[in-house]
Amino acid sequence: MAQFPIEYSQSVPGVTRMPRANVNVDSGAGMVGQALSGLGGAMFDVGQKIQLAQDAMQLSDLNRQREESDFAAEQQLKKITDADEAQKFIENHFVQQAGLPGKIKAGGRVAGAYQQSLNNAKTETLRRLTAVSLQARAKDAEDKFKFARESAVNKGDLAAVHKIDSLALSTEIIGEEQFKALSESAPIDVEFASIRKLIDTNPVAAEQRLSNPEFRKTLSPDQLNVADRLGSMARKQQEVSGEEANKQLTDLMANRKLTISEIQARRDLLPANDYEAWTKIALNPADKKGNVIKATELKSRAIDVWRGTLSRTDAEAKIRESLADPNGINDDQYAAIYADLDREVKGYQAQDIRTYSNSASQLILGKDSGVMQFDALGNMTLNMAALVGDEETFYRKMHFVDLYNAEMNDFLAENPTVSKKDLWLKSQELKQTYVNAARNIGKAGTVKKSIHQPSPEELRKQNTKEAYEQGKKLKYWD
Repeated sequence: MAQFPIEYSQSVPGVTRMPRANVNVDSGAGMVGQALSGLGGAMFDVGQKIQLAQDAMQLSDLNRQREESDFAAEQQLKKITDADEAQKFIENHFVQQAGLPGKIKAGGRVAGAYQQSLNNAKTETLRRLTAVSLQARAKDAEDKFKFARESAVNKGDLAAVHKIDSLALSTEIIGEEQFKALSESAPIDVEFASIRKLIDTNPVAAEQRLSNPEFRKTLSPDQLNVADRLGSMARKQQEVSGEEANKQLTDLMANRKLTISEIQARRDLLPANDYEAWTKIALNPADKKGNVIKATELKSRAIDVWRGTLSRTDAEAKIRESLADPNGINDDQYAAIYADLDREVKGYQAQDIRTYSNSASQLILGKDSGVMQFDALGNMTLNMAALVGDEETFYRKMHFVDLYNAEMNDFLAENPTVSKKDLWLKSQELKQTYVNAARNIGKAGTVKKSIHQPSPEELRKQNTKEAYEQGKKLKYWD
C-alpha cells in the first residue's frame, strides 16, 4: 500500500485543520498558454502572406488594365488627326490610368506600387502614343493629298494637278523623287481619266485612243499595262453596250418603229457589222418576199438556244444578218423566229424537240434531205448545193417542215409540263401528217387532185367536218 508523508501545521483556534497529501495538482494551464502564444504568431505570419498574395494579384490586375488601356488608346489615336485633340487625349489617358487604383479600392501599399510601375512605363508609353498620333496625322495628310490630286485628275485640270504636287512637296508629304515621278506622269494620268469616262459613253472611241500607236509610244511599261487593262474594259463595255443597243433596236423593229435615225443614234454603241446590218434592215422594202429556207434554219437556231448549244447573242446576230440580206427573211418571218426564241423550254424537252424535228425534216424532204447538214453539237444548216430535185417542190416541202416545227413548238408552249412519251406521240402524229402532205406534191410543184392544196394547219383551224374530210382525202390523216 502506498504511503504518503503527512505534514502537520499549527492549528488556528476555531479552524479545523485537515491533513493533506503531498501531491502535484498542476492542471497544465501554463503549457496551454505557451502553446497559444506560439499559435498566434504563426497565424499572423499566414495572414501576412495572404495579404501579400492579394496585394500582388491586385497590382497585377492594375498593370493589366493599364496595358489594355494603352492598346485602346493607340487604336483611338489612329482616328484623331487634329494635333491639339490628340494632345488632350494623351493627357487625359494618363489621368485615367492614375485613377485606376481608386476604382478597385486598392490599399495604400498596392496603390504605391502601381504608381511606381506607372511612372516607370510612362516615358515609353508617351513615346509610343506620340508616334501613333504623328503617323495618323501623316496618313491623313497623305490621304487628303491623294484625294485632292485624284479629283483634279478626274476633272482634267492639269494645272491644278501640278499645283497640288508642289504643295505636297513643300509640306514634306512627298519627297523630291516622288514629286518628279508624279510631275512626269500627270499628263498621262489626266488622259487615262478622260478615257475611263469615255468607256462608259463611247467604248469604241475609248479603245481607238488607247490603241493609237503615237499615244502608246509615250507610255512607260507600267502605263502600258494600265492602257491594256483599260482597253480590255472598253472591249467588254462594247459588248454590253452593243447588246443593249441591239435589244433596243430589236424592240423598235418588233413595234414597227425602226428608223435610220434610231440606228444612227446608237452608232457609237454598235459594232461595225451590226450597225451595217441594222442600216440595211431599215432600208428593206416594205414588200420584201422573205426566205422560207432561211426562216426554217433560223427557227432551228431557237431550239439550239433552248438546248444550250448556241448562245442567244450568236443566234440574234444570225437573225439580223438574214433580215439585212435582200434575199433573207422578211419582217413577218423575223417576228415568228423571235417568238420561238423568247420561249422558255426545259433542256430535255429542247433536246427531244430537236431530235424529232431532224427526223421529221428528213422524211418530209425525202430525196432532198441531203441538204441538211449538222455540226458536232447537232446544230443544223441547209446546203442548197446538195439539192437533188427542183427548187419549187423543195420550197413546198420546206413549208411543211416549217409548219411541223411551228405546231410542235405551239404544243410545247401550251403544255410546258408534257411528258416525254406524250411529246413523242405528238411528234409522230404531226410527222405522219406532214410527210403525207409532202408526198402529195406533184413533181413540178403542183398539187395532185387540187389546184390549191390547203395545209394541215389551215384545215385544223377550220375545225369543221368538211375540213376533216378534205384532209383525209389529201392523206393528211387516216
